[in-house]
Amino acid sequence: MAVEYRHFRAGALTSWDSLFSDVRDFAQTLGSKALIAITHSADRSEGVATVWYRGHAGHAAGRERLAYRMFRASSFTPWETLFAQAAECASTVGAHKVAAISHSSDHADGIVVVWYWD
Repeated sequence: MAVEYRHFRAGALTSWDSLFSDVRDFAQTLGSKALIAITHSADRSEGVATVWYRGHAGHAAGRERLAYRMFRASSFTPWETLFAQAAECASTVGAHKVAAISHSSDHADGIVVVWYWD
């Protein structure tokens, strides 16, 4: 089975939340058995995200709903604080429901996202 991906880009006028909503909508169609990972980063003035999945999944999502929670902090907040918030969120959601945890920096801001099946 091949590994495939879909890449998403957001320009300077698009928010991270809008980008992540697009990613969520696509990944949700794959379902938990096909989804491998979600990654994201800042590329110059653009946000980029990639959904990695098992190919030929048939988009068999059924009743699963992918959700996410984003944690964002300025340069004054240490990464450890963001990671602790993400870990607490993932624990509250339940580790068995977590699809991925991704992180990146956007200029001086840190961004951590917990992706989970709701």
